Amino acid sequence: MSKSLITEETRKAYLNRLKKLQEYKFSEKGDELFVTKLIVESEQINNLHVKARINDLEIHNDVLEEMGGI
Repeated sequence: MSKSLITEETRKAYLNRLKKLQEYKFSEKGDELFVTKLIVESEQINNLHVKARINDLEIHNDVLEEMGGI
């Protein structure tokens, strides 16, 4: 018997969410339930080093020094 990657509870929750999504489609209620608004900011720090912030998550991205990064 193979193990599942997700629990039965998680699978049911996804199926219930899908049913609601199909029911409300592109309505205001659907937007209210399923659209997430994010605030995204990005800033070039130095050359190819970029800092991005998505809500409270901060990400730094740079290339390897051999490729011209810091």
